[in-house]
Amino acid sequence: MGDHWALLRELDDPERVETPRGFEFLAARDRFRRLDRGLAERFGTGVSGELELQPETNNVNSSYLGRIVIPADLSIDRITLSVSNFFPLVGLTLGNPGSYDAQEEADFLDHRDREKIRETVAGHGYVLIPEEPLWIPYDGPNDAVRDREQHLGHPPSWWNRYFGCLYW
Repeated sequence: MGDHWALLRELDDPERVETPRGFEFLAARDRFRRLDRGLAERFGTGVSGELELQPETNNVNSSYLGRIVIPADLSIDRITLSVSNFFPLVGLTLGNPGSYDAQEEADFLDHRDREKIRETVAGHGYVLIPEEPLWIPYDGPNDAVRDREQHLGHPPSWWNRYFGCLYW
């Protein structure tokens, strides 16, 4: 996770919250769709990607672009990939985010599924980030993210920073 922390901190803009500077929705959407198709090719039918970000309706209240769900096959539960607006981050969760801790994920997420996902994600230029370490409180430079506790009902985490709804 050491290299991942360096990347997370590098991408953490002190002024921008939902999207990074220079964010282009159409390019991000096209990358997302290519990743979704690539995962469908690896895992077969049932893979479904859904965009969260809808700028044409001014719905930019989250730090993630969309989620791709891979149905359970070898693993005990479906696998959810959260694609951040902060390219190249993709968060990996078993089930819904927050459903399993690191030990349960290690026990129940089949290593063959994880490797196919890692290869596909990397092949599309993304970096796969494990979920559990990101649930620690956010301590980055963005005051607006740190100030979201009243809206979230808990201190914001690094997961919220890059893969969650921030309710602006």
